[in-house]
Amino acid sequence: MPGNWQDHAKLGPADAGLWRAQANQLKSAFFNDLDVKKHAFYAAPIGRYIIPCGSDIPPEFTNKAVYDCADAMPLLSTGILGASVESDSQRTQRYLACVRLNRNPDRGAAMRLEQAQSRLEKLVTSKTQVEERAQEAYMSDEDKGSLTFKQWVPQNYPQLQSLYYEMQAASSTLASLSSQVEGLGADSLNRLKANVQNALDVTTQYDKLNMPTSNLPADLRDTDRFPENPVKLYRPAYSISSTFAEHVQKWMKEAESSGHVGPSISYDVNVIKSSKWPDVGIKDGSHGVSNEWSLFEARSTQRSGGHKVTISAAQEGDQLAVKINATGIASFEVRPGPWAVEKLEATYPNVESNNYKSFEAVGRVSHLLIGYNVQIRIAVSQRTRDQMLDMTRKVADVGGSVSFLGFEVPAARVKLDQTFPDQDKSVVVVPGLDHKHPVLLGVKVAKVDEVKMKKG
Repeated sequence: MPGNWQDHAKLGPADAGLWRAQANQLKSAFFNDLDVKKHAFYAAPIGRYIIPCGSDIPPEFTNKAVYDCADAMPLLSTGILGASVESDSQRTQRYLACVRLNRNPDRGAAMRLEQAQSRLEKLVTSKTQVEERAQEAYMSDEDKGSLTFKQWVPQNYPQLQSLYYEMQAASSTLASLSSQVEGLGADSLNRLKANVQNALDVTTQYDKLNMPTSNLPADLRDTDRFPENPVKLYRPAYSISSTFAEHVQKWMKEAESSGHVGPSISYDVNVIKSSKWPDVGIKDGSHGVSNEWSLFEARSTQRSGGHKVTISAAQEGDQLAVKINATGIASFEVRPGPWAVEKLEATYPNVESNNYKSFEAVGRVSHLLIGYNVQIRIAVSQRTRDQMLDMTRKVADVGGSVSFLGFEVPAARVKLDQTFPDQDKSVVVVPGLDHKHPVLLGVKVAKVDEVKMKKG
């Protein structure tokens, strides 16, 4: 059998070609005027990022989905959405902490400033890690009742409460020293630092800087029911074009019409061979991407270590072709709240740190490409189709998931008669979430060049 249980192998050239072609086809259809010198387009694994929206859906869930998509900064060294080093808000906080305005400060004062900066950087890292664990514990605590996360933390996660106090003190110390050392412009810089720190405060709402969010239900692909009073955590504020909700309502109606013909893109081996990463603004998108994005993957939960079996596009030769249909596809602008600093790197080009060598080249998300009722049709050989069917059945029996071009679903929930139709034994059809929620197809980003650090 061509597929073997394995861990984290790199994505092969044939599978990388699928994503290269998909990104190019989506870019040509929806961002044809993309200035590849300043922008790039990333294809997203379909169904991996779901963005619920509707009059009966609490806005906290839409907020969380938009935040997850917009705040992530994809690396410019990879061509598939999913590989990011940090979020835009976290990067902004780290960057502002490293800004230097006065190039010739008193050496003693400068050393104290560097020490304060280093302490805050370490506290931010610790706080982020501990806060993630605390949020998981809070969400799973069945006895929390009506306690908010802010009320729950002191008694249930005192380590995080201590870090909050330490960060507050360290931030005040750094702001005071910055005013002494940096001189003109320090007060403005300190306000920007305070804004982003408040935006990242998950316990308290700050007007326009952050927004209430709720974690999406784990079974989102199978339900359109949401809790009426969801648990809220605050995230850096982002807004999506007001036309998004209007489009979703329109798509829902069109999906019920048998005569509606929606947009589609397709690509075959010839398109795969002729497509180029630079045409979507990416130098080489195959670096650092795991085989999680292969043509097909099956993962068994009963096998230790998260082992998985993959089928690569390489075994298909000239038979492989992909078509993506949808009821509707459109792009929507997303904007961060006033915690973000416009032209951050150009406004503050001088950065120093003893802890970091550089800020990596990344993309800052400006538009989300979203589809509704998306369906993937993959033409393969009957041999490959039968292998996919066999693996899906086996994983369904023992527990686990399968993934078609990144579209991951629990194997037990795959409708075999629809996905592997008897009337056509050379095609695999992945249905589109049963008309429930919009999904992310890709993002347009503004390129942010690498910024190399000077030693403090």
